[in-house]
Amino acid sequence: MKVSEVFDGFLEAEDIPENKDVTVTIENVRQPGKDDKGKDGRQMDKPIVKFAKVKKEWVLNKTNARSIRRLYGNETDDWIGKQIAIYRTTCNAFGDPKTPCIRVRGKQL
Repeated sequence: MKVSEVFDGFLEAEDIPENKDVTVTIENVRQPGKDDKGKDGRQMDKPIVKFAKVKKEWVLNKTNARSIRRLYGNETDDWIGKQIAIYRTTCNAFGDPKTPCIRVRGKQL
């Protein structure tokens, strides 16, 4: 049994294979609803991305939003149907320089 499948939250770095880019298609970008809560139980305030053919949604942080903006522009409606490559890495977050995180690259053609 995989914990990431039992606890069906949002997409996490551990859901992505190590050392591999995963190409995804953006299906929708939405504002969080009243039922969207973080791990701490607080109301989410960041946009949420739905990818085609991916069960879990992805909470979009500032770094990744800026990466996608560089690729496809400032309007999230223009991102729908576009592809990006996401990958697992580490970043400096929450006081830990080796926190697992997801980052974005333009899709490799």
